[in-house]
Amino acid sequence: MTALLILIISGGHSIEQFEKIAFLSLTAMRKGIVGQIIKSATMAQSIVQRAAIINMSADGTAKRKTARLSGIDKNTVKKWCDRWLAAYPKLIKMESIETSNKKYKKTL
Repeated sequence: MTALLILIISGGHSIEQFEKIAFLSLTAMRKGIVGQIIKSATMAQSIVQRAAIINMSADGTAKRKTARLSGIDKNTVKKWCDRWLAAYPKLIKMESIETSNKKYKKTL
């Protein structure tokens, strides 16, 4: 959860250059985490909004419809979807490090 939360909070800025993937998708685990963020009563509203955009986009909702349903500008929806896609490889890397650390701690 930590890597995904950092990605959403940071806005998905990535240092490395890489090829974008063509679609936004969430694994069941990531979808659950995004859902927790959306339902959180203590999370900043801007973070909840970003998570909702990612969630709707992953469900296949068009950017224009996501914007209309959320009451935000379609360029804002596009911005957060693009940032998610740009940061996707970084998320994968962060998740693999978290998984490795957990496995290492279990062996101690």
